[in-house]
Amino acid sequence: MPSLLDAARFLIFRVPLVLKTALFHVLKLNPTSTKWDLRTALTVTIIRNVLCNSPPSTISMQQRSTIQDPGVKGRMWGAIRDVLSQAIRAIGTGDEEYLTPALAPVTAEWTGYRASVPHNAPEPSISEADKYKCLMEETTTDVTLLYFHGGSYYLMDPCSHREVVASYAQLTGGRVLSVRYRLAPQNPFPSALLDALVVYLSLLYPPEGALHSPVPPSHVVFGGDSAGGNLATVLLQTILQLHRGTPDGDPPVVIFHGKPVKVPLPAGIALGSPSLDLTRSMQSSKKHAHALCHPLVSPVAAPSWRGSPPIFVSCGEELLTDECKVFAQMAARQGVTVVWEQYEAMPHCFAHILQGTLTSSQSLESYASFVTRAVQNPSEITTNGKFFAAKSLESSSVDVCNLNDTTEEEVLEGLKHARDKIVRNFQLAKQ
Repeated sequence: MPSLLDAARFLIFRVPLVLKTALFHVLKLNPTSTKWDLRTALTVTIIRNVLCNSPPSTISMQQRSTIQDPGVKGRMWGAIRDVLSQAIRAIGTGDEEYLTPALAPVTAEWTGYRASVPHNAPEPSISEADKYKCLMEETTTDVTLLYFHGGSYYLMDPCSHREVVASYAQLTGGRVLSVRYRLAPQNPFPSALLDALVVYLSLLYPPEGALHSPVPPSHVVFGGDSAGGNLATVLLQTILQLHRGTPDGDPPVVIFHGKPVKVPLPAGIALGSPSLDLTRSMQSSKKHAHALCHPLVSPVAAPSWRGSPPIFVSCGEELLTDECKVFAQMAARQGVTVVWEQYEAMPHCFAHILQGTLTSSQSLESYASFVTRAVQNPSEITTNGKFFAAKSLESSSVDVCNLNDTTEEEVLEGLKHARDKIVRNFQLAKQ
């Protein structure tokens, strides 16, 4: 079988790297030896090797490799346009260039925790309606996590994140709806944002034939990792912008499936290693670079988060740390309830790629605890920040309002400088 041969070839070629990494870790010759366990060291080294040394491939090939559906196994159950354009124009500077996407059918997966079965148990051969019924019978709370997967906006799929969202379903006692939003570069900004808004409204106002009944917005928490964290954040900023257009305090109204419906805020938003500054994003996005500083593309550019529901942000010591700090700090200074957690020496999306480690478990439990409280006891959530030491996981308090010494003006100037550089490089490449 080609898949087995590929797996064997992958492992054999990396045996020297694995042995070297293990030896250096045991002898404490790596800078991270005192902060990582052996599994973390091996996982990060192999991922880094694959990302840095794999032969060049097309975006289509990369997409195919990250959206292959392995099927549902184990302990899980699987089952507007004009208003958005107005919000984009209202919050932008007016010089952004983007294509207005068409409304398109959006699919999503319901995931719940499936207890009392082996980890490799096959998906039962029953109807989708029966699967959803079984899923709901095993939920113990009203939590509905609307989840957006990561993947730099051009990779991955809900199927690549089933294990982690099943963990969230187990820890919250609720259910997760994972969105299969349109991917770039085939579908550039704001296609994914439009899909996200459609799915949120579909949760609140189910179309005919939907498996679920209407979900109160107070039961919904937006969630996402990396680019999915970006999408969850810009969806929240879009709804906040719609609310700014209704000064009487009533929720904004849009036409959805031919009927006027209100667009309320969710109960909260929970982010893991969110990507909030896309001025350093993938090369194929450069032809749309004029929009990179738009607050609905790079949320750190948003001038206001006032009125937002509670926000949870978790990250490691990674490339995205500064933008996460700037975002959390800005929201907290504007009076938004913000829960901040940072983990020493941890890489991007560590809670996902290092599942089973103590650090990952701590992060997943904190995330799920916030989501549950946002739905069940939102008044108990208060602004607070923690820094978790490597290995020991001893936590120390940090001031969320003073996470970073960069001013808002410096952030915006840096965004514009990076955007203009990308635009110039793209124009030179076309000549």
